[in-house]
Amino acid sequence: MRELELALAVSARPWADRLHRHTMDHGGARVRVRVIDAEQARSEGFDVLIVDDSCSFLDARLVDDLHALGKGVVGVADGPQMDEAREWLTRLGVHVVLPA
Repeated sequence: MRELELALAVSARPWADRLHRHTMDHGGARVRVRVIDAEQARSEGFDVLIVDDSCSFLDARLVDDLHALGKGVVGVADGPQMDEAREWLTRLGVHVVLPA
């Protein structure tokens, strides 16, 4: 069974680095790429994009495009406005929203 290939949207929040270290230490998934814009997200090969509500290029069109390409999208909600972040990410169509 192959490891799940992840794309992490670049974030200033610490969850992205922690997740990357966790996958390197424990396996089960592999961070294939750090995504810096929507076009890169559409063109790179990966299974799941993991993104938070602070991502400047995240919108419903990108989520729809990734779904059409067979890619999953997981949102990360963090900070004092976690409930609002979860609602916004859900409205965009991300598959799952997890706390950081």
